[in-house]
Amino acid sequence: MKILISYLTGLSNTILFIPTLRLLQQRFPDAVIDVLVRHEASRDILKRINRSRRLYVFNSSTHPSLKEKLYFLYTLRRERYDVNITAFPANRVKFNLLSFLIGAKRRIASRYQVGYMETLGFLQTDLVESSVFCHDVKQNLSLLTRFDIDVSHAEDNLCWDLRPEEETYAETWFQSANVSSQDLLIGFHPGCNPSQGNIYKRWPAKYFARLGDKLTEEYGAKILILGSDNERSLKKDLFSFMEHKPLMPEPTTIMNAAALIKRCNLFISNDSGLMHTATAMRVPTVGLFGPSDPSRNAPYGKGHIIVRAELPCMPCNKYPQYQYSGSYVHCVYDHEQKGFCMQSLSVDRVYEAIVRNYAEMLRPKRT
Repeated sequence: MKILISYLTGLSNTILFIPTLRLLQQRFPDAVIDVLVRHEASRDILKRINRSRRLYVFNSSTHPSLKEKLYFLYTLRRERYDVNITAFPANRVKFNLLSFLIGAKRRIASRYQVGYMETLGFLQTDLVESSVFCHDVKQNLSLLTRFDIDVSHAEDNLCWDLRPEEETYAETWFQSANVSSQDLLIGFHPGCNPSQGNIYKRWPAKYFARLGDKLTEEYGAKILILGSDNERSLKKDLFSFMEHKPLMPEPTTIMNAAALIKRCNLFISNDSGLMHTATAMRVPTVGLFGPSDPSRNAPYGKGHIIVRAELPCMPCNKYPQYQYSGSYVHCVYDHEQKGFCMQSLSVDRVYEAIVRNYAEMLRPKRT
């Protein structure tokens, strides 16, 4: 059997699909499984846990012209896949059309509350009903029920292994920053992918700064600021806001970032790929939520918490169940109050949640 798995969404979605891919490989050890992703970072992660024959990257940079895109689709079509699985969430025309053009005999995808005709969902041959309040990990696992696989006892393992050179990178960097294994190290990710209106998922940098200073003053914590190359200015702002200057490594690969995160005692983040990377590295994680729905995207597994404001408009990200086009986030506030749900999440509330849930971790470091 030849299977192609398509998930051309973000880094978070890649990580949340890992248990599904692992279970599929376990149940069909002799199958040829190829994977199609959008980002190089997604490919790098899947190389660690995937026995796939091929890992394709398909985006406007790898295939910039229409001719290159069409030839790539032709290449996939020649493979004559038996099955194409389109990972959740994918309630858009381009995902369903891509699956159809690849030409697999069976095309498995989720069925959403809206958009069946508008997004060409009818081009899929096997649609699995999705649940509005179900975590993305479970949504993806449910796709395997079309193979008569019992997913009720699937392993909830998002983790992947780091290589010695990545562990060495982290060790060398922390030595240069005078950070020892005895230090209380808390990681921050103040950013997230800003596309589709997701920039409003960001907790204000000034709030991160105040939280970092408070954790430093009360518990002697060392604060590690991580983010992508596109988040340099955001990180610099946070650095300038903090009285107790944080550690701020240069942007690096997802694997080196994972190695740095693995050394943290705690990780505090907006809803982002690095938040899920922290859970994959088994680091206790605090997810800060506003427009997105934590029932779908909360840090997955035990030992993690979410903190969010309570507004009647939350969550306003209705994709993919009740929305199939346009910006994900539909904030009802205007101008400088855009993203008010994150602005209204106070530093004190986040701090108190951390102290309440991670007292044993923090107490020995307090002076």
